[in-house]
Amino acid sequence: MHNRFENAPCRSSSTETGLRGSIGTRTESSLSVPIYIVGQSDIHNVGLRQVLNQHGFRHVSQAAVLKDAKLALPSKPQLILITDPTFEPDLPDTVSALRATHHAARIVIFVDTHNCAHLEAAMELQAHAYLCNRIKSQALVSALDVVLGDSGVLSMDFVSRFITRPSGPPAVKPVDDGSHTRAPCQSWPLSNREVDILKCLTDGASNKLIARQFDIAESTVKIHVKGILRKINVRNRTQAAIWALANYPSDNAALSSAEHY
Repeated sequence: MHNRFENAPCRSSSTETGLRGSIGTRTESSLSVPIYIVGQSDIHNVGLRQVLNQHGFRHVSQAAVLKDAKLALPSKPQLILITDPTFEPDLPDTVSALRATHHAARIVIFVDTHNCAHLEAAMELQAHAYLCNRIKSQALVSALDVVLGDSGVLSMDFVSRFITRPSGPPAVKPVDDGSHTRAPCQSWPLSNREVDILKCLTDGASNKLIARQFDIAESTVKIHVKGILRKINVRNRTQAAIWALANYPSDNAALSSAEHY
């Protein structure tokens, strides 16, 4: 067995890292954020912890299941790295409860993109980042920088598994085969504002960032997001982002140029 994480300097390009989301900047405060690795203590998690330590993160601990993690105070920023979305029973409920009480916590899911059970389980979780578990260390650190900067991240390898495989989750519509040329807004009645916000979701933008970009109230963004989810028949922001990447071809250019892990 070998460590899946490679020790290398951090990159600064989303194309190079194969991540969809705005690249953040590591600061002294982000290096002091508590990080909790949740999952079995195997070679993968040992390597993950080693990489984080090597890149300057100071407070890294580990727990077998999320319920056992000794989290920081609810108001404190913290990173929770879940390395196996299928390992812990009732994980979706646990994650939802944690997000309701720990608003500053950021949840990152590692997914084996060759494992259908991993993919389906990950889609049920309300996380801030979804990363391929073969991610290189420089891309991993870039992703954590983004998440700490209040944005989300989708590994393009994770996204492409849903867009290219013959059958995806029922809630996510497949890629148009080119047999017709109707625009997505004609097939799915999204307003211009909803289309703009949906595109922001594919970049991992939070409600706060979207509100700032369009100079509207954060509560208005929440209403728009709920409307988008209802209209395109998906359950969460991650499924909405994948739906958008599959159904808006102009946004799929990154898929062909992104580096897959």
